[in-house]
Amino acid sequence: MISLLYESDFRDKRDAVAHLDDLMLGKILAAVTPDIRLQNAAREVLERPLTDPAQVEYRREIVRDFAARKMSVERLSALFGGFGDIRSDYNDEKSRLFRLFGGRADSSELLGAAAGAVQKLIELINEIYDILRGRTPKSKGLNALKERITELSESQDLRYLYNLAVKFHGFSSAENTTETELIIDQSGKISGLGLISTQKSERAQKRAFGRKSEPEGGRAALFPEEAGGIISASAKELCEAFEFVISSLCGEFLRLNYDLNFYTFAVKYCDALKNAGVPAVYADLGDDTDIRGLYDLYLLMTLPEPEAVVANDFRLSNEVKGMLITGKNSSGKTVYLRAAAMALIFTAAGLPIPAKAAEIALPEEILLQMASAERAYHGGDITGRFEEEVIDIKQIADGAAPGALVVLNEVFQTTDYTEGAEGLYYILELLNRKGAKWVLVTHLKRLEKLFEGDKRVIKLRADENKDYRVLID
Repeated sequence: MISLLYESDFRDKRDAVAHLDDLMLGKILAAVTPDIRLQNAAREVLERPLTDPAQVEYRREIVRDFAARKMSVERLSALFGGFGDIRSDYNDEKSRLFRLFGGRADSSELLGAAAGAVQKLIELINEIYDILRGRTPKSKGLNALKERITELSESQDLRYLYNLAVKFHGFSSAENTTETELIIDQSGKISGLGLISTQKSERAQKRAFGRKSEPEGGRAALFPEEAGGIISASAKELCEAFEFVISSLCGEFLRLNYDLNFYTFAVKYCDALKNAGVPAVYADLGDDTDIRGLYDLYLLMTLPEPEAVVANDFRLSNEVKGMLITGKNSSGKTVYLRAAAMALIFTAAGLPIPAKAAEIALPEEILLQMASAERAYHGGDITGRFEEEVIDIKQIADGAAPGALVVLNEVFQTTDYTEGAEGLYYILELLNRKGAKWVLVTHLKRLEKLFEGDKRVIKLRADENKDYRVLID
């Protein structure tokens, strides 16, 4: 099965990154596009950052192809959505016939509907083929899709199946007698498919409530009530063959509508970065993280004057244990943290980021705890907030794996400053022993003393001149 999100059979089974809306993800998505479907597709991808550079590059190639405007991603997405519509319409018709005949609808009653669905599916494949055949995409994903659609559209078997579907579209067992021959093996492959005869029954023959009256001298179709429920083996097998085609084609291509919704978002996101007037790059994927001139996505997408957003640098080398960020209120610490976290998440989704240059080491997982005004705590008071923070931190400490990046914002601010700093210090040391890195924004001054002399912890401070720059302390 072809996927435009993953190369080969790769699937990431990890849990989604929690609390991304604390980084204003929902508002960023809404600023890029008002389309809820596209927002949801982008969210599901962003919540599961890739860890394999080859998978990231697979997506990037496709984003570049669509961003180059050589083919319409919106048109392709709409067409692939047609596979779902056709399957849904057929299932609805099937349900209607079963209700109409009291749960006893026979295959011959479904034959016309199944043939009509197959006809529409093949016409849909040909329409997609018309779009792709004149294009020369550079990405592996779109080339694989083009090859598969071309193989189907140019297949003699599919053309023959289309002609057969046209003949049986609108078939009614009350009006037609049919003889066909075919062989279906255990894998569902059809061979030896041939139409022997199809003819209209005498007009005098009538059917009412499942009964039939046979005209004098006329040949009547067999109905479910007769001969132990056997009507026509060929009609039954032909209906089964059509249903297999419906299941196969829809199963193969239906998911691509979801994939293309993400790429439709990606193109709109690239346009939004261009409109913001800031540089945008695809980060080099390496062993260290070094981002130059990084902008905060939320501010870029929501401020009326994005050029007013201040860029910062963010560096987290392989040897570093963590990063400690301090400074006065409203000095840009949380914005800095959010910009860095979003850069990692968008890069791991295969998207460009707003920066002058970037090298990024993909984390094995990203764990967030944003204990600030962004989070609506359920406790409603200081005690309730502290308890929820403790629960969140415990889950992070328990679940952190080697290669994880833990992003923390102003945790344990509501307890005694000394106790809060010491407790947090031991938690951060535990994370390092488990092989995880951390980035922490805090007002707990004692933490600086506790990490004093530890050269593997970077100390940053927000500039007191309130120009929103973050500097090495």
